Amino acid sequence: MSGRLMLRRMTAHHIDSVVRLSEACELPAWSADTFFRELQLERRDYRVAVLRRRSIGFGGMMTVLDDAHLMVMGVDPAFRRRGVAVLLFGSLLEAA
Repeated sequence: MSGRLMLRRMTAHHIDSVVRLSEACELPAWSADTFFRELQLERRDYRVAVLRRRSIGFGGMMTVLDDAHLMVMGVDPAFRRRGVAVLLFGSLLEAA
């Protein structure tokens, strides 16, 4: 992976690219509206992995009391096995 991978807090700006990633990962369908609503809720934390201004992965969790629940995670198939999911999960785990 050439370039610097950066983790960002997901915003509405990322939703279209995250929906495309979700489809590329063949994850259960989350619509743009679903992601938008999730971002508005309390106790939610969603992150995006960005490489050269391109979203290549994403993950999100929900916290309830002392529990954290991974809601969704996906990495662009072209960037798998390069540690992207590990970084995303670690970032969410640290936030939990």
